[in-house]
Amino acid sequence: MSETSRDLPATRVSHSHVAEIDMKLGSFSWSGRLSISTSGLAAVAALVGVVLGGTAAIVWTATGPARRRAETGKSAM
Repeated sequence: MSETSRDLPATRVSHSHVAEIDMKLGSFSWSGRLSISTSGLAAVAALVGVVLGGTAAIVWTATGPARRRAETGKSAM
Protein backbone atom coordinates (compact mmCIF):
# COMPACT_ATOMS: atom_id res chain seq x y z
CA MET A 1 0.00 0.00 0.00
CA SER A 2 1.48 3.32 -1.02
CA GLU A 3 1.40 6.47 1.04
CA THR A 4 -0.53 9.42 -0.25
CA SER A 5 -0.07 13.05 0.69
CA ARG A 6 -2.93 12.69 3.21
CA ASP A 7 -1.02 9.96 5.06
CA LEU A 8 2.18 11.98 5.42
CA PRO A 9 2.67 14.17 8.49
CA ALA A 10 2.38 17.89 7.97
CA THR A 11 5.80 19.45 7.68
CA ARG A 12 6.60 23.10 8.15
CA VAL A 13 8.75 24.54 5.41
CA SER A 14 11.08 27.27 6.59
CA HIS A 15 12.58 29.45 3.90
CA SER A 16 15.60 31.53 4.67
CA HIS A 17 16.65 34.80 3.06
CA VAL A 18 20.38 35.45 2.98
CA ALA A 19 22.32 38.65 2.34
CA GLU A 20 26.09 38.75 2.07
CA ILE A 21 28.45 41.70 1.76
CA ASP A 22 32.18 41.98 1.23
CA MET A 23 33.65 45.46 1.57
CA LYS A 24 37.18 46.77 1.17
CA LEU A 25 38.30 50.34 1.77
CA GLY A 26 42.05 50.76 1.52
CA SER A 27 43.62 48.29 3.93
CA PHE A 28 40.34 47.84 5.84
CA SER A 29 38.18 44.91 4.79
CA TRP A 30 34.92 43.67 6.20
CA SER A 31 32.52 40.91 5.32
CA GLY A 32 29.14 40.09 6.75
CA ARG A 33 26.34 37.60 6.31
CA LEU A 34 22.73 37.88 7.44
CA SER A 35 20.19 35.08 7.37
CA ILE A 36 16.54 35.65 8.28
CA SER A 37 13.42 33.53 7.98
CA THR A 38 10.31 34.61 6.10
CA SER A 39 8.39 35.16 9.34
CA GLY A 40 11.30 37.15 10.74
CA LEU A 41 11.35 39.29 7.63
CA ALA A 42 7.62 39.95 8.01
CA ALA A 43 8.16 40.90 11.66
CA VAL A 44 10.90 43.38 10.69
CA ALA A 45 8.61 44.87 8.03
CA ALA A 46 5.81 45.26 10.60
CA LEU A 47 8.21 46.91 13.05
CA VAL A 48 9.39 49.38 10.41
CA GLY A 49 5.78 50.17 9.54
CA VAL A 50 4.91 50.86 13.19
CA VAL A 51 7.95 53.09 13.63
CA LEU A 52 7.13 55.08 10.49
CA GLY A 53 3.48 55.42 11.54
CA GLY A 54 4.52 56.59 14.99
CA THR A 55 6.95 59.09 13.50
CA ALA A 56 4.22 60.47 11.24
CA ALA A 57 1.94 60.92 14.26
CA ILE A 58 4.66 62.73 16.21
CA VAL A 59 5.42 65.05 13.30
CA TRP A 60 1.69 65.76 12.77
CA THR A 61 1.28 66.65 16.45
CA ALA A 62 4.45 68.73 16.63
CA THR A 63 3.55 70.79 13.55
CA GLY A 64 -0.04 71.43 14.69
CA PRO A 65 0.62 74.97 16.01
CA ALA A 66 2.38 75.92 12.77
CA ARG A 67 -0.55 74.60 10.71
CA ARG A 68 -3.01 76.59 12.82
CA ARG A 69 -0.96 79.77 12.35
CA ALA A 70 -0.79 79.15 8.60
CA GLU A 71 -4.56 78.65 8.42
CA THR A 72 -5.30 81.91 10.22
CA GLY A 73 -2.66 83.86 8.28
CA LYS A 74 -0.91 85.12 11.42
CA SER A 75 2.87 85.21 11.62
CA ALA A 76 4.83 83.71 14.47
CA MET A 77 6.07 87.10 15.63
